[in-house]
Amino acid sequence: MAWGKRIGAYQTVYSYTYNSAGSIHSVVDHINNETTVYKYNTAGQLIYRYVADNADDILTIQK
Repeated sequence: MAWGKRIGAYQTVYSYTYNSAGSIHSVVDHINNETTVYKYNTAGQLIYRYVADNADDILTIQK
């Protein structure tokens, strides 16, 4: 959470979800309106991530 100077109240900046192995699955950036999703192989190693705006348009994919 962060203090929003314009609105004078606390607001959620990031939300996180985790997969069943306990690794981070996604991060939602509520300020920039983007979601980053992480994909892992069967060994639990990060193989790629992609960033999409919250209108479901993919912005970047990084391997």
